Amino acid sequence: EKATIGGVYATTELHMLADDSPAFEQTAVFLGHRVREMETMAGAASSMGSGGPGILSPEMAVAATSVATSLGGALVSLAQP
Repeated sequence: EKATIGGVYATTELHMLADDSPAFEQTAVFLGHRVREMETMAGAASSMGSGGPGILSPEMAVAATSVATSLGGALVSLAQP
């Protein structure tokens, strides 16, 4: 969970670097999307139950997916003029 939040924080900071909207409105929208994604993934992971030995735990799946999504979004936002 901490890794996921850290990843979202880092990618939001990257998004903010390219944000030229008033009061960083686009960064706020970006962060809102990432938080909703984390909530959705956390809900899906908790409904899956715990994995057995050798299986990626739901918590790790949520973290990996959220960080990957956030990084992808940050890269797209940095690439835009």
